Amino acid sequence: MKKKSLSFIGAVALSFSLLLSGCGSSSDSSSYNAKSAGGDANYATENANYEVAMSEDYAEGDVETETDVEVDESSQTTDRKLITTVNINSETLSFDETISWIEARTLELGGYVESSSISVSGSYYYSDRYVDLHTADYVIRIPEQKLEGFLTDVDSKTNITYKSKNVEDVTLTYTDIVAHQEALETEKEALERLMEKAENMEDIITIQTELTDVQYQIDSIKSQLRVYDNKIDYSTINISIKEVEPDNLTITEKKTVFQRIGDGFMSSLKGTGNFLVELFIIIVVNIPQLILLAAIIVVIVLIAKKSMKSSEENKSKKRSGVFSRKDIIDPIDAVNSQEGDNYQNDSDGQKDKK
Repeated sequence: MKKKSLSFIGAVALSFSLLLSGCGSSSDSSSYNAKSAGGDANYATENANYEVAMSEDYAEGDVETETDVEVDESSQTTDRKLITTVNINSETLSFDETISWIEARTLELGGYVESSSISVSGSYYYSDRYVDLHTADYVIRIPEQKLEGFLTDVDSKTNITYKSKNVEDVTLTYTDIVAHQEALETEKEALERLMEKAENMEDIITIQTELTDVQYQIDSIKSQLRVYDNKIDYSTINISIKEVEPDNLTITEKKTVFQRIGDGFMSSLKGTGNFLVELFIIIVVNIPQLILLAAIIVVIVLIAKKSMKSSEENKSKKRSGVFSRKDIIDPIDAVNSQEGDNYQNDSDGQKDKK
């Protein structure tokens, strides 16, 4: 009797192992190809309803396992499992007001903020002081049915500079996971019936081990399905909100000629004002160096002026013919000097002869 009971349990375990291996291979295959299948928007989605029927003849340990699979073709184009992800970059002039509105609007639509962060992205000079510019990054979950309305609201509240939308179809993967769960539920029911008929402790322990393993797989699949359900029911929005100064706001609408002239003139005035302020700051900060440089320049200028003045005086004297008395030689004095020299030479010669 013990051998028959063990043979009976082994046959049941083998039958369900074969059943689950078929479902498991289908699930694994679909999970590897889910992304490529989801990327094709025109492929036909198959929803399968698995009906598993098991008839067992418990007399003498004979077991029969029969699985019938029927495909409901009418559901091929309905109940598709779509995961939607939207990425948005936007600008705003009123940063605090905008992020408060984003958070409040998310709650109003039944969504929630999954994560958020705020950082300083820059600064600009305004009214004699520097003002910080901020950037906020949000991951927001919005009910799928209210996604388009939320995107329209964001577009009207901020200046969107970039937007992308990705839709992933996970219908095949989801269907295979559900089928695997149903097969495990069927196996669990069969093992529970076997547990009721078990007669010795060894059989009870063996069946209980199988039940524990099956229940663990069922719980794991349920957790996986809950993750999928959350992603399907709540679209994901990755939104980055950047605070900008008025002159740097990206304008998508075409401006008139007068608007462009006015904006350009105001921008020029602002640039000139900023330049003068920065120049004043540089001068004040570098006063010691500027004083030393000014002293050196003054000395050089004085020396240059004195040199130029002396040169000009000499040139003026030459042009006017004005010289000192010592520089003028009288012709009569020159002749007398020459005769005196000659007389002196003759006297010296006579003395030499004597």
